[in-house]
Amino acid sequence: NDIDPDGDPFTFVGIDSTAPGARSFLLPGGEMVTAIGVAPGQARAVVAGSAGGVQAIDLQSRMPLWRDQVPGQAAGQLAMSPSGNRVAVLFADGRVRTWETATGERITRESSPMAAQAIAWLSDGQLATAHPGGALKIWAAINPGKVVNEWKPGGDITALAALPGGARVLLGRTDNKLVVLNVGDGKVEKEIDHSAPITGLRVRADGKQVATL
Repeated sequence: NDIDPDGDPFTFVGIDSTAPGARSFLLPGGEMVTAIGVAPGQARAVVAGSAGGVQAIDLQSRMPLWRDQVPGQAAGQLAMSPSGNRVAVLFADGRVRTWETATGERITRESSPMAAQAIAWLSDGQLATAHPGGALKIWAAINPGKVVNEWKPGGDITALAALPGGARVLLGRTDNKLVVLNVGDGKVEKEIDHSAPITGLRVRADGKQVATL
């Protein structure tokens, strides 16, 4: 499927999390892991769980590096920043919380835009979140209370991912459409019929392969 405005083809890879052999992993205390991310170019992963646990793990030693807790809030999604130095986690209360992946320090304890449904980093300093009514909000990690831009490209958003450079995002919608949106002006650059629901998106580092879930 060719959806790249510059003419480069994307390759789509479907992922079935219910396939035979799929495994479940637990955090300390038996907490179910609900989201996981690996820092690009680093031997470090961050996992989040069903009871609000967030933990970084050294992939070589398999030892925990740090752990934090957001009591009573299940983690729904986790996204690593482009450098892997920051991680954002979307919890059941519709708020996004962010950490430094090396130290476990919270970037800020200010409230992110409420009722977020999907998250993506545009850069190490800026995020995009999808909200009810098909709204896409752009905000800074250090000042989440201030929305820099807000766009409504149409259709409720079910999945979100940034393309390399952060100038464009991919949106999965409830109408099974996959949309390329320019975050600077809010214009839809391309739209294709995916022919199936989209609940997750992952983009390869070079931007030429997209995995849909």
